[in-house]
Amino acid sequence: ETYAEAEVFIYSRTGQLIFQSKGYNKRWNGTFNNQPLPVGTYYYIIDLKNNIPKISGSVTIIR
Repeated sequence: ETYAEAEVFIYSRTGQLIFQSKGYNKRWNGTFNNQPLPVGTYYYIIDLKNNIPKISGSVTIIR
């Protein structure tokens, strides 16, 4: 596991943190508090650590 300490953060369009994970154990399934999120665009930041620049972008939920 090259990036075992990597952290993933996912935010709503209003900036609310809706998901956070560290390492490879936990994946996001498009929910928040065990409820499906509405259709829309969400924003992620991936921090790989090790002095590597953070990666950011967006993901869109379409149902």
